[in-house]
Amino acid sequence: MTNPSPRILLVGAGAVGQVYGRHLNLGGASVSFYVRDKYKAELESGMPVYPLNHQKITQEPQQFSDFKLLTTIDEVAASEFDQIWLCVPATALRDDWVEPMLKASGGAVIVSLIPGFEERAILLKHLPESRLVCGMITLISYQAPLPNEACHSPGMAYWFPPATPGYFSGPPAVVDFIVKLLKAGGQPAAKHRDVSAMGSSGTAILMPLLLGLERESWSFKQFSNTQALKDSLRAIQETLKIAAEQSSQKTPIWRYALVPSLFKTILWLGERVLPLPLETYLKYHFTKVGAQTRLFIDAYIALGQDRDLPTGNLVKLRESAPAVAPSH
Repeated sequence: MTNPSPRILLVGAGAVGQVYGRHLNLGGASVSFYVRDKYKAELESGMPVYPLNHQKITQEPQQFSDFKLLTTIDEVAASEFDQIWLCVPATALRDDWVEPMLKASGGAVIVSLIPGFEERAILLKHLPESRLVCGMITLISYQAPLPNEACHSPGMAYWFPPATPGYFSGPPAVVDFIVKLLKAGGQPAAKHRDVSAMGSSGTAILMPLLLGLERESWSFKQFSNTQALKDSLRAIQETLKIAAEQSSQKTPIWRYALVPSLFKTILWLGERVLPLPLETYLKYHFTKVGAQTRLFIDAYIALGQDRDLPTGNLVKLRESAPAVAPSH
């Protein structure tokens, strides 16, 4: 991985792919995107972006246009890439495009930004460990404007939380190269021994909270002042045990600090500190990936039941969740 201008293909040009693609390009990479044909015409004119760490969303967006677009597996197979980044929801990893894409990848390193504790194992059915890097997304990104948000014009807005780099694990030399490339492009990044294990607790906490919030129509006030927050926290105690068992770790002692007052404070601060309307963002973004949330919750339930771990609160929370509209 010494190519001074690595050739990188990003699968997906949404909230995740556009940000990573832009900063990989700023770091010196030659960037291409693999997208559905119906999105090609819209993306050919470039991607307007709002890096919220450096500008306000009411200012004119910056333009990202130094990329190529591919829409077929044959185009991928006919090209040569050093890395292929998977920037899609976990549900997409179960679709029939995955195996042909990996077969067309040649010897490229696969960089997975797909969350979840089963996803790495799914990819390793098709790849040797020497070709797989796992990354953890820590940024917030969304298609602006959100409802009732003042904005210069439509574009992808994103924010890197302070002291929270995107982490990567995998073959050391490749991970070092990726971290260096992103840093050169202005995106915080760092290496970690095991991103999957590192992120397991965060996912175990986030998924039940999202399901509880969705049950209360994404209203922080309703979520904090009804049974939903308590139900979510009881479910989190179960998902943390399941995640710890899956990653062969001890259940974190700090789980006892996960009380309603803590999350009420976090939500209150988030609304006032973040450069975006947090409540609106969560509703907008996680409604779109509601199927992924349920996929993870169902996986926790199945794994917990297989290992004779408690899942009663998790099952009740899952059963109380609203139905998800089918994706198209």
